Amino acid sequence: MPLSTAPIITRDSVFDALALARRCFDETEDVTEASRALFYRATEFSSFFGRMLAGELKLWGCADGELRAVGALRGGRDIVFLYVTEPYRGFGLDAALVEAMREEALTHGGTVLTASPSPSEVRVYERLGFRPAGGEQTRGDAVFVPLELPLDGGFGEL
Repeated sequence: MPLSTAPIITRDSVFDALALARRCFDETEDVTEASRALFYRATEFSSFFGRMLAGELKLWGCADGELRAVGALRGGRDIVFLYVTEPYRGFGLDAALVEAMREEALTHGGTVLTASPSPSEVRVYERLGFRPAGGEQTRGDAVFVPLELPLDGGFGEL
């Protein structure tokens, strides 16, 4: 079955997507207890689903019968997370998700996509065309790097 990218909207699929995001997050090289606490709080199911229903968050997934990759967008412009499971990394699923989020941002009049990954995740975003929008920052003991991707194709098309 070929992989397809689509919005995730049902309770069960949101629950599965958040579980996948947490598993992938926990595999990240530089996860600290502070960053884990922040991420788990941000991906708590009832709060996340409520924010989706309010239109604050939108979620996409790539699946072939089973969910293989997931991405979330806040406010039509800020990527909350972008994760691909092993062994599906390297096949462009992250690019497909970013393209879906890029299209969503454009429909809302956005001019840039932003992301704030951990330092170890920056190279994935840079490969997708994102560029630094400031140096490393911290929130508590969690470290992240602000990035951006102009939607006008300024960094090249995905």
